[in-house]
Amino acid sequence: MSARMPGPWIADASCLERIGLKGALAADWLAQAQIAVPDQPNTWASLDPADTSWSIVARLGSSEFFLEEDAGAARIRELASALADGQRRVYPVLREDRAFVLGGHDAESVLAQVCNVNFSGLALDAQPAVLTLMAGVAVLVVPQRHDAGRRYRIWCDPSFGHYLWNTLKNIVQEAGGEQLDIEQLRGGPRLRTNERKRQ
Repeated sequence: MSARMPGPWIADASCLERIGLKGALAADWLAQAQIAVPDQPNTWASLDPADTSWSIVARLGSSEFFLEEDAGAARIRELASALADGQRRVYPVLREDRAFVLGGHDAESVLAQVCNVNFSGLALDAQPAVLTLMAGVAVLVVPQRHDAGRRYRIWCDPSFGHYLWNTLKNIVQEAGGEQLDIEQLRGGPRLRTNERKRQ
């Protein structure tokens, strides 16, 4: 993928593996599994600071977490196996989300047509995880900074995934943008998180 796109782009990232969990001891349990969880609700962090391109952990509340992992998803599979065995005061949350990635020039204009959150005004250094509505669909949105600018990770219930995908894709195409394959993004610029900036 080129460093600068002529217009907005969108890709389907539903192939990535994810898991949800909650409970009074969820944060401690993740910490024991060597996963550094965000300190504040509605924020995200890299699941693996050495590889910040895709894998994240988001804190959706004081005791609920969402994780998505690329490259074989070994850590998520280990967590899922441990949860299936039963954990005291930690409970799995089914996550079968449709997942999209939106970016490129005018990505914020695309979002403005379907959501009332001013994403361009968000402080990305805080690594926010935004729970909101998009075209009437409940979504989780994680804005991320990378070498080619901002991109937005979007998750929604699979029941509304086809509708939201077509809505966003049509707006992107009307703006002169394009649909990308997830492999094009994997080969593109890596994300720059707070952890990487401090190195």
